[in-house]
Amino acid sequence: MQPFESLSRDNIAQYVAGELGSPKWRDALVFVIEIDGARAVLKDTHGRHWLYRLTLGRRALRREHRIYKLLEGIDGIPRTYGMIDRDGLLIEYIDGTYISRKKVRSGEYVVPDDLFDRCSAVIDAMHERGVFHLDLRNRKNFLIGEGGEVHVIDFASSVCVPRGLPCRGAITRLLSCFDRAGVLKMKRLVVPERLTEDEAQFLTRFERWRTILFPPLLVSRWLRKRKRRKTRGDGQV
Repeated sequence: MQPFESLSRDNIAQYVAGELGSPKWRDALVFVIEIDGARAVLKDTHGRHWLYRLTLGRRALRREHRIYKLLEGIDGIPRTYGMIDRDGLLIEYIDGTYISRKKVRSGEYVVPDDLFDRCSAVIDAMHERGVFHLDLRNRKNFLIGEGGEVHVIDFASSVCVPRGLPCRGAITRLLSCFDRAGVLKMKRLVVPERLTEDEAQFLTRFERWRTILFPPLLVSRWLRKRKRRKTRGDGQV
């Protein structure tokens, strides 16, 4: 916890070094905290609407804190420094960048041959402890450090499947497909030429079954395509 032991609700403002992202109403605010040169990330529901904070916000933070504790010691998973109060979760700050197709195509970032194997190794270690991320389709949840190390962050959407749960094997196999698909989608986006035939077939099957199991995705996909067509049309005028 050092040097963050002195952090409290009363003095947070003086240590805020920046804010991350643009959270939606159902998300906590995310701040970078800096004390004596050391940095941490604070997920904070204190400034959110009281109804969200008292119903979903605090519960979500406690659950995420438990997830981080379950994953303690796994390389590539940030440490948790604990809850500063009911509204604030303090997590290790990871200095890294996410992979973008633009950086890869411009040559600014060269994707190592084993990068996705290392991503999968972190995911496998999580799964062994019964934790499934479920939001790895968001590339920003993979951070690559300066030394090429892989970090998985933001467990707000993750779930833990306890041992002894009825049908646990079937449940974990299904959930692991979501995480595997997240890694492969990133691979397909940035280095599609490295996607194997088996991986491409897996993604095709996964996307088909995901749409069948979650019909609203059909509407969402149609709206995204319509928006893209409209944007291209506006650009041609």
